[in-house]
Amino acid sequence: MNVEQQLRINFLYEQQLTNLKLQGKRPATIDTYPRAVRRVTHHFDKAPDTHSWSTVRIVHNAKKALYTPNLDPHNSRQTKLTAFQLKRG
Repeated sequence: MNVEQQLRINFLYEQQLTNLKLQGKRPATIDTYPRAVRRVTHHFDKAPDTHSWSTVRIVHNAKKALYTPNLDPHNSRQTKLTAFQLKRG
C-alpha cells in the first residue's frame, strides 16, 4: 500500500469516527465498527471505499457461517464448532 492510499484510509477512518459520534453511537460501537473496517482493509490491502459490496458480503457471510451455531444431530442441542474442534475431528 502506498502513502497516498494510507492517507486515504486514515481520512476515511477519521470520518467514520466523527460520523459515529455525531449519530450518538455507544463507545463500544465507535470502537468496533472502525476496527472491523481496518481489518478488512488490512486483509485486502486496499482502501475500504474500493471494495465492492459483493466482497464485503462474502467476508460477512464467511464470518457468519464460521460462528453460527450448528445443529447437533445426536442430541438436538445447538453447539458452536470452533476451528480447533473441527481440526481435531
